[in-house]
Amino acid sequence: MGGKNSVPGQHGQVPGGAPMVHQVSDLSTDKIRRGFRQYCNGEGKLTRPKFHEALKLLEDLGLRRLRDTPLGDRLFTTFDTDRSGLVDEEEFVRGVAVLVGDDQRKKIDLTFQAYDGTRGGVVSRAEFLDVLSQSWSTAFKCLADALRKQQASGRARAGAPTAKDVTDFAQRNLPKFRQAAERQFEQFDVLRQGNLDRNMFGQWAAQDRTVSAKFGDVAVQVAVTFVNIEKPAAYPDAQSLTPPPNPQ
Repeated sequence: MGGKNSVPGQHGQVPGGAPMVHQVSDLSTDKIRRGFRQYCNGEGKLTRPKFHEALKLLEDLGLRRLRDTPLGDRLFTTFDTDRSGLVDEEEFVRGVAVLVGDDQRKKIDLTFQAYDGTRGGVVSRAEFLDVLSQSWSTAFKCLADALRKQQASGRARAGAPTAKDVTDFAQRNLPKFRQAAERQFEQFDVLRQGNLDRNMFGQWAAQDRTVSAKFGDVAVQVAVTFVNIEKPAAYPDAQSLTPPPNPQ
């Protein structure tokens, strides 16, 4: 499930057949609004569960998966600018416009807002590690689900791990992953204050980072920033927090 243990790295192959959004003009505001209206409630608002369903629309348009991921869940809070616990159409359209746009600086700022859950103007060590650790678990949950489907269809490779093997592996190696993530935090926490301001965090988030889980030709990458979210997740272009070796 990846390359060497606990360091950022590059590995694997580019998944084929994924669409790619080349320009913001490919997506009109009307398309975004029509998509929103498929999932909103009678009052024209998205609840958190429906928000995740609506994020599937972005995948259909070529953006990386945010649905049912820790970053996608925090995106709901970020889009909910009036703190109503619901996302309305204008909030959704404004936020999606950033995601599908080509201004990577705005995407870095949106990533910062997603990590800064306390609205304190900094990203704490705990917040940083929580998002990455949850993303690790999500990546392996998605991998386990994909392998389960392969096994159910009779297409599983000989010697492939079971879904339980994958989830057990993820839990067993989570402490190692957190150590790798903590080293990254310390690398950018140059003032040793236990938090990252916008500038420090922006230096970290500027790279195309994902958490990756892979077995054979089944690969999952969970985005942990919005940078290049409009491009298909790719091996080896993404700077991955690489998992430990394959489970035995």
